[in-house]
Amino acid sequence: YGHGMIEIAQHAYNSAKVTHFGLATLGEALKFRRECPSLKASLYIFSEHNIHQEKYHEFYQSFNLVPVIGVKSDLEIYLSKKELSHIP
Repeated sequence: YGHGMIEIAQHAYNSAKVTHFGLATLGEALKFRRECPSLKASLYIFSEHNIHQEKYHEFYQSFNLVPVIGVKSDLEIYLSKKELSHIP
């Protein structure tokens, strides 16, 4: 944190061919996708993924985001929603 997420991600992608990034929140993932649309990378959201709020499901589909699920209730939501079925 504090080193410039976008600049670091672009450097890691272009120089080291990193194609998987972990982010803390859905907000960070959305910022990443909006500011780095040419980076074809998998984005994993480790907390504050808001999977329990249906209004955010479209972001997972549109921006190809992957929530890291650690709570049974979130897993049940994930498994029950057709719009989330593309997520590995």
